[in-house]
Amino acid sequence: MLEALLYAALALWLASRRPVRELVRALGPGQRAFAAALVAALVGGQLFDDGARTFPFVPWAMYTQRSPGDPVFCEYRLRRASGSLEDLTAFRPGAAMSVQMHHRLEVLSAQIEGAGDEAARTNLLRDYDHVLQTVAAAAASRRSDDPPVAVEVERVTVPLRSYSGPESLRREPFRRVEIR
Repeated sequence: MLEALLYAALALWLASRRPVRELVRALGPGQRAFAAALVAALVGGQLFDDGARTFPFVPWAMYTQRSPGDPVFCEYRLRRASGSLEDLTAFRPGAAMSVQMHHRLEVLSAQIEGAGDEAARTNLLRDYDHVLQTVAAAAASRRSDDPPVAVEVERVTVPLRSYSGPESLRREPFRRVEIR
C-alpha cells in the first residue's frame, strides 16, 4: 500500500512538471499509449507480483532461496604490549584497516576454509598472516608508546534461526599472529 502511494505521489509530481507535460504532448497518440502501457506494466508488476516481475517482465528475484548455513564473518583486533585490544574494523572513520584490506582478509579466510589440500592451506595461511602483519604495521605508527604484539582474529557466526541480539552471536578464535 505504501509503495502504491509513493508511486502515485511520484506520478503526480511528474505530471506537475512542465517539461514532462510538454514531452507527453509532443508524443503521438500511439507513442503515448505505448509509454502508458509500459509504465503501467512496470508499476503493476512491481506492486502485484512482490517485485519479482518488474523489468523486463520476467522473474527478477535477487535471492530465490536462502543460502545454506549461517553467515560468518571475522573480527580483527590488535593486541598491544600493554595488553589493551584495539578494534581493527575497517568500517569506521579513522580505521587502521582499509576496506580493501578487510575484503582481502575475508576472501583469504574463505579460501583457507575451503582449501582442499594441506599445501594450499599453508600457502593461504602464509598470505593471510602477511596481510595481518601489514595491518599491524600500519596500526603501530599510530601509538609508538604501546607497540602491537599480536593480531587476533575471531570468526563470528550469526545464528539466523535463533538470533536474539548481539549476545547470541557465536565466537571462536580463528588465528593469532605474533608481530615481529
